[in-house]
Amino acid sequence: MGEEFIWITNSFFLCCATVQPLFGQLCNIFGRRWLMLFTICLFTLGSGICGGATSGAMLIAGRGVQGAGSGGIGMNVSIIIADLVPLRERGHFLALIRILYTVGATSGPIVGGVIVDTISWRWVFWLNLPIGGVALALLYFVLHVLPPHLLPDRQTLLGPADGVALLPMTIISIPGCAIAAILISRTGKFKILHLVGEGVFTLGMGLFALQWEGSTTAEWATYQSIAALGGGVVLETLLPAFQAPVPESDQAAATATWAFIRSVGGIWGVSVPAAIFNNKISELSHTISDPRARQLLEGGKGYQHASAKLLAAFSEPVVAEIRVVYREALKLVWLISVAFSGLAFLLFFLERDVHLREQLETEYGSEDSEPKAAPAADSNALVENQKAS
Repeated sequence: MGEEFIWITNSFFLCCATVQPLFGQLCNIFGRRWLMLFTICLFTLGSGICGGATSGAMLIAGRGVQGAGSGGIGMNVSIIIADLVPLRERGHFLALIRILYTVGATSGPIVGGVIVDTISWRWVFWLNLPIGGVALALLYFVLHVLPPHLLPDRQTLLGPADGVALLPMTIISIPGCAIAAILISRTGKFKILHLVGEGVFTLGMGLFALQWEGSTTAEWATYQSIAALGGGVVLETLLPAFQAPVPESDQAAATATWAFIRSVGGIWGVSVPAAIFNNKISELSHTISDPRARQLLEGGKGYQHASAKLLAAFSEPVVAEIRVVYREALKLVWLISVAFSGLAFLLFFLERDVHLREQLETEYGSEDSEPKAAPAADSNALVENQKAS
C-alpha cells in the first residue's frame, strides 16, 4: 500500500474525532442508552467491513466506520459516568475503565499476533462481531441511563513477541491510574498530579531516545515503566479537570468536546511521528548497501515494513545497516516527543485547581434515583469557578 498504509490507522482516529461533537449533542436528544447501542452497532459493522475487505481502500473505509463507533463508545462511557458519579469521585471509575482498557491493550496484540500467525489477519476484525453482539445484548437489557423528560419508559498486525514487548507500558499504567484516582478523590486537587505525571512521562520519552541495538530487556522495560507510570497519572485525571468548571447540565457537551480534543491529539500523535519516522528513514536509506533493501524503505514505506520479517529477508552487514537506520529514525521521534511533552508540562503551570463537586445536580441518572441537589458549598464554588473563567 506504500504511503497509504498509515491511513489504516489515521482513518480510524480521524473518524473517531469528527463524530464526537455530534454524538455529544445526540446524547442529550435521544438519551445515552440508544446512542450507546447505535455506536456499538457502528463499531461492529466497521469490523465486518474490515474483515471482508478486498482492497486497501475498503480496509481504510472499514477502519473509518470502526473509528466512528469507537469514538462514540468511549465518549458515551465517560458521559454515563458523569451522569451517575459526583465529580470528585469520578477518578475511581475512570481508573477502572483505564484498567479494562489496559487489559485489552495488553492482551490484544498478543492474541492478534497468534491469530495472524495461525489463522488469518481477517479474524482480528471478525472476532469483534460476536463480542459486539454480546455487548449489544447485555447493554440493551441492563443499561438504563436515560433522560427522564425524553424517555420516560423503560487492532495493528503485531506478532505475539511484539505484544509481549508492550507489556511494561500497558501494565504499569494501572498503578499510575490508581494512585491518581485515590489522590484526586481525597484531595480534590489535580494540578500537582498533572505536573508530576507529565514530568515523569517526559523523562520516559527522553530515556527512549537512549535505546540502541544493544539495549537490554531490563533497560527498555524500565524506560517503558517510567513513561507508563507518568502517563497513567495524567491520562485519567484530565477529564474531571475539564468537567470541573462546567455545570452538570452541560456535562455531555463538555465530555464530547474533551473526547474530540483527545481524538484530534490521537490523530496527530500517530500521523506526525509516522511522517517524521518515514522521512528520516528515506533520508538515511542511502547508507544501506543493498539496493533491494533501500527500495523497500524509500518513499514513505519505512513504517509499513517495520517488522522482524524485514530483517529476516537479509543477511549481515545489511541487517546491521537497517538496524542503524531504524534506530536513528526512532531516536528523532522520541526527541521530538520530549519537546511536545515538555511543552505540555510547562502549560500545566497555567492550570487552575478548580473545586471538584461532591454531589450531583443532574436530570440524568439511573431510573431508580432522583437528582440530588448540590449543597450550598458546591453551588457557590461553581459560581466562583465560572466567574474566574
